[in-house]
Amino acid sequence: MKASALSLQELLAQAEGQDIVQVRAALDRAGMDLEDTATQVQDLHAKLLTTKAALDKIDGTAKASAAEQRAAEAAARLSTLIGDYASARLASAILSDVIETYQERHQEPMLARASELFSAITGGKFTRVAADFEEEKRVLVVVRDDGRRERIPALSSGRRDQLFLALRLAAIESHVASQGPVPVVVDDIVINFDDAAASATFKVLADLSQKTQVLFFTHHEHLLERATNALGTENFKAHAL
Repeated sequence: MKASALSLQELLAQAEGQDIVQVRAALDRAGMDLEDTATQVQDLHAKLLTTKAALDKIDGTAKASAAEQRAAEAAARLSTLIGDYASARLASAILSDVIETYQERHQEPMLARASELFSAITGGKFTRVAADFEEEKRVLVVVRDDGRRERIPALSSGRRDQLFLALRLAAIESHVASQGPVPVVVDDIVINFDDAAASATFKVLADLSQKTQVLFFTHHEHLLERATNALGTENFKAHAL
């Protein structure tokens, strides 16, 4: 492996207790080391075959002895590189597991909260947002109140907007909980929602406003009426610009 490559122990030490950005960087380096070592293995194997072929064509003179020495050195180097290649593959696999564990640990609580928000916005028509696997890749699915699972592309555009809003709000709540309040600014996000979904969304935003400031911009007077009907005038302040 190249001189700058990290050993398996060093890679694992870096992964232990580090944030996900550093782990991803370590995984990228392991991947590059893996490619570099694989190339060296291929090149050296070709060289070894060439040397052995040359050795077969010469007699027992000094040239044969030198060729045998080169073949032995190439074989020893190839053995070392194969060991390095195996270590790089193992490091890459372990770091991938670290990333997957991190994602599960941090995404599952956010998906649980997004499920609650999506259920609230849709009036209980959808009960859960979950991670599923499709061709070995994690994809989002939603679960209806009757238990049917649906892929995101199968949803109507309005439902997708509501789902993405639930996911964004769950991420914002997570950020506020860990980093502190930040203003949340939204612009006509319920314009394409029906009355029930719009009213539910205003209630969700009102709950969020207990944790951080929420600014809702709209050009539509009827949305002010919806907010008033959903929250009452005492739970928000309207300003005309």
